Amino acid sequence: MNPQQADGVWPCEAGCASPEPGVPDHDRPSADASDGAGVESRGGGNGVEVVVDHELCSRAAYCQGRYPAVFEVVGDYAEVRADVAWSDIDRALLEETARGCPWMAIEVTATRDPA
Repeated sequence: MNPQQADGVWPCEAGCASPEPGVPDHDRPSADASDGAGVESRGGGNGVEVVVDHELCSRAAYCQGRYPAVFEVVGDYAEVRADVAWSDIDRALLEETARGCPWMAIEVTATRDPA
């Protein structure tokens, strides 16, 4: 199910990177192991794991605009930054950012840190 709104406008609050404003870039080839891009970006620490699914990511950059300390758009996809200070993360903002992704490409899960 595509998250198209009833008025026909695609939800790209931070400015779509698609060829036409308001039109999702869902016709581009999906990432796979053969192109070296991988199909997801992962990161985490301090009891949380974040995954960005590149098969769903539309490069809308909502996550980067909402929480740039965790997300950045690099090339064709949003990535979890490598330099995240996980001990300083605002968990509520992180979860709100994931829920606000126009393509539901971000998953936030709790983890148990090793003792």
